[in-house]
Amino acid sequence: MSNSLQRPVSLADEAAKLRLDPDMRAETEEGKLFLSNTTAARFRTQRAMNSALQPRAASASSANETGAAAAAAANVPKEKDKVSASGSKTKKPSSDMAVATAKATAKAPRCPFARLHVVSSTHKVSTATQKMLKFVGGVARLNRSITRFYNYAFANPHLKRFFRDTSDPHALRLARWIAEKMGDINKPWTRDCYSRDLTPKVVAGGHTVVIRDRSSAHVAAWNSPKREAHKVGQHFKLDDCRLWLRLHFLAAREEGLFEHPHFQDWYVRFLSHFVAVYERKAQQFGRDSARWSESKERVARYHKAVAKGLPEAKEDAVIGLPLGKALKQLPKEERAENSRWPYEQPFGKEDFYE
Repeated sequence: MSNSLQRPVSLADEAAKLRLDPDMRAETEEGKLFLSNTTAARFRTQRAMNSALQPRAASASSANETGAAAAAAANVPKEKDKVSASGSKTKKPSSDMAVATAKATAKAPRCPFARLHVVSSTHKVSTATQKMLKFVGGVARLNRSITRFYNYAFANPHLKRFFRDTSDPHALRLARWIAEKMGDINKPWTRDCYSRDLTPKVVAGGHTVVIRDRSSAHVAAWNSPKREAHKVGQHFKLDDCRLWLRLHFLAAREEGLFEHPHFQDWYVRFLSHFVAVYERKAQQFGRDSARWSESKERVARYHKAVAKGLPEAKEDAVIGLPLGKALKQLPKEERAENSRWPYEQPFGKEDFYE
């Protein structure tokens, strides 16, 4: 989203403008569909409960139905059902069920390969990323990595200004969002959005914003009361995004997620695709940010700088760096005019295991 566009007249307008991005628009539509389906499901459940409370006339034709209802009320299993030691019904002997469960939960020996699946500028779920999500450990594993990232972000003098309230469950929300983008069928992030506290939050200048999704959350970040007065309202810049990506990849690496090359390849592409929502020039710096996280020397310099109250080491500085100088830090083949990355993936198959 270009920062050169005319500034909307209100924070709500700004959030609405951000939702025009193809990925943001898709999330909004998915949320509406989820709400519609959830409401319909609740209506069907309530209707069934109401029907069950209506008196039924006894008749010969309903004798079998009445007998079945009585058996169910008495918690008597049908002849074809088996009862396990735990008291739950199952169609198979418990020993067979244990074998089936073990097979279903067994992990593949190595992480599956997944392409970044983007259609008409919009990210799509794929079967491959669903397999990958299961392999790496789901929301719980992602949450551990992202909690580590936010600990780094909250300690960074530059990034922490974007967070109005560090006690909010930032890590869990982001972990749920990533899991849903990978194909979590439970829709954890969408469910979270529709259960949030919609009390307006006060931001810089006494303005308020209702935080209900990614768009409104980032508008709140841009207008954080902790930002310097002359920067309030500014969108994320290239340097903000590069620092964010560096620490995010560092956390994933330290959590062990980058021990799986296929996950690293997909994840770096995935975040680079989405960071372009805020600053399109930042996309081509994804691989450079991942390399930064791999360098023990650069990471050590970073930690020493933060311990002194600085946001970065001067040897690896990105804050305030003009685009021209930033591009010179990249190999020539990684500059936008020379590459279709992260969308060109010449190797592998979506169902590839190695």
